[in-house]
Amino acid sequence: MGRSRPDHGPWGVPAPSAGRWRSAKLWLNLSVGCGLLIAWVCGLAPLGWRNAHQLSAVARNVPPHAAASSQRLFARAVPLGNDSSVSEVPLVLHLTATHLGRNSREGYANIGVNVLSPQTYRAGAILANGARLEEIYADFVVLTRDAYRTNLYLDDRSRTGNDLPALTSLITVGGAPLIRPAVADSEDKLTEFVRIAPVFAGDQVRALELYPSANAILFAQLGLEPGDRVIAIDGAAVQDSRAAIGELRRLTAGAALNVTIERGEKSLTLSLNGSILRSGERG
Repeated sequence: MGRSRPDHGPWGVPAPSAGRWRSAKLWLNLSVGCGLLIAWVCGLAPLGWRNAHQLSAVARNVPPHAAASSQRLFARAVPLGNDSSVSEVPLVLHLTATHLGRNSREGYANIGVNVLSPQTYRAGAILANGARLEEIYADFVVLTRDAYRTNLYLDDRSRTGNDLPALTSLITVGGAPLIRPAVADSEDKLTEFVRIAPVFAGDQVRALELYPSANAILFAQLGLEPGDRVIAIDGAAVQDSRAAIGELRRLTAGAALNVTIERGEKSLTLSLNGSILRSGERG
């Protein structure tokens, strides 16, 4: 007596067999797994306490200045270039992308004073500096205001002739108030049928490029075509844009002018009859 059987414990209690142990461990693991799965389905985070504990431990070991810098990493980005129109100094506009339409007067362009935060403009839209997005091409856009026009390129290459204040103001925003050119008067009869853009050779005006304005019929009746470049008026070469525009303005008083123009690769002389404009006003 007093000796235990091999399948009993020291107090005479039957000892569990290895198979029973494995079965009990399997049921225990299944129970724990099912409990975690139910908690996860119900929206609880079964191991969230452990993650929170780890994060708390890490936070206790982070110096205050390091914690502040880590918070700055996640600060909301501040938009750039949105206050350009109130800038104390002129800011240059950049063309970052073009989205072509069916023709040059359709589509969109991305323009802004900061290349990282441009604004999207539809063809024909007015920019913050008062310039109109007149035409859109693959690598540049045409900006116009009143009788002036200039090109804004994707690669920001130098723009010949933009040293004139009126042209520079087309590609900048902010700074000093816009300088109004002499021909910008809304009552100028000349601008009712023609838009004029000086053409430069270096820093010297060499021609006036003409495009139809609101009254395109009168433009066509004079025998002009869009893009014609006037290089001489009554035999005098165009060298000063103001003086040349003043000569063209005589047409609105009914005068006749002989102009030499470049049309594509051709050079020809046209007789512009100002009486057509006078009759157009009466009509």
